[in-house]
Amino acid sequence: MELAEDEGGEAAEMTMKNRPSILLPITAGFAVVFVVMLVLFVAGFGESGGVAGWLGLTSWLGGGSQESPEYGMPLSQAIAVIDLLIALLAIAVTTRLARQRETQLVAEMERAEGTLEALTQPVIRLDSQYHIDYLNPAAYKLLGETEDAPPTTLDLVVDGSRRPLLANLLTEQASDELIPLPPDTRLITRQGIELEVDGSCRVVRGMDGRIQVVILLLRDITEEREWTRLQPDLWDRDPLTTLPGRNFMIGRLTRILERERAGDRPLSYIQIELDGIQRVYQEAGPRAGDALVRHLTVLLRPHIRDTDLLARMDTQVFGALLTLCPAEITERIMNGMLETLAAGHFHWEGTTYSIQARIGHVRIPPFQGSVEELLEAVARHA
Repeated sequence: MELAEDEGGEAAEMTMKNRPSILLPITAGFAVVFVVMLVLFVAGFGESGGVAGWLGLTSWLGGGSQESPEYGMPLSQAIAVIDLLIALLAIAVTTRLARQRETQLVAEMERAEGTLEALTQPVIRLDSQYHIDYLNPAAYKLLGETEDAPPTTLDLVVDGSRRPLLANLLTEQASDELIPLPPDTRLITRQGIELEVDGSCRVVRGMDGRIQVVILLLRDITEEREWTRLQPDLWDRDPLTTLPGRNFMIGRLTRILERERAGDRPLSYIQIELDGIQRVYQEAGPRAGDALVRHLTVLLRPHIRDTDLLARMDTQVFGALLTLCPAEITERIMNGMLETLAAGHFHWEGTTYSIQARIGHVRIPPFQGSVEELLEAVARHA
């Protein structure tokens, strides 16, 4: 999905570049004319060899008795002719450059539009008023629309509160940021069909900071979410970290406690409690807090073997089930996690946040009891 977002975002931004104005070469040419003519006027408007003489106005100004040079043209007249030639040359050169740039830009825009058309992920482009001005084929399919009568508005809401999403989501976002949609985003089509979607949007702003265009890359996850609700143990995923969630881990622990009573398959459940995440959410905002959680996930993953399971149990709690893991290996993994977390300071907009970690663990066996008792025991040992 990241590749599709990158290609879609780059292609969409390419279509928003400004075309060069045809007024550029004309303006440049007349600027040259104006500057040189101004010099001539300063040099002497009423002189016989000046601009007035070249224009035939000396007699009207009282200077008609003066004669022109016997050979050649007056100096000011020669300068005016050169001025005219320079202006024409400037217009010709700048016109050619502008046309070449416009041809290149049109080609780039056509390639960008072709990229958007080829994407299998729905791409929707909105203008500054959040009106739809482009849909790729996948987006038409998602919305159940045809190109004959495309929709002009997009109805995205947050499930539960039912408040409109886009205006509130984009108001405080910086330019060119890829903004993930909230996990409870709903898309309501013109036919009244409500779809659960995920994805991201990219904001393109002008020099004044105002929104010029919004690019949405969406994915229909309605069926996937339905499976998640029907099979919470199998499909439970934390949307922020993509790790298995609490239900997944509890289901796995339940099966292990029911079946693993012998000592020939040593297991350990460890729980990492992190202090400071809520502070970042409160002081730096939700984007910083989400970035911190993803940062911590990246720090923890290398310590988890292929046979182990890492899950996000709560806002500030991660759990790991270490399978076929003797006591000495468990200690090594826990110590490695603590060292990594202690050195992994989080930096956000000039501020450094330190996160304190505590780790508790329970070995299975010899532990025997329920999942609730196991979680209480590991919390006491943290």
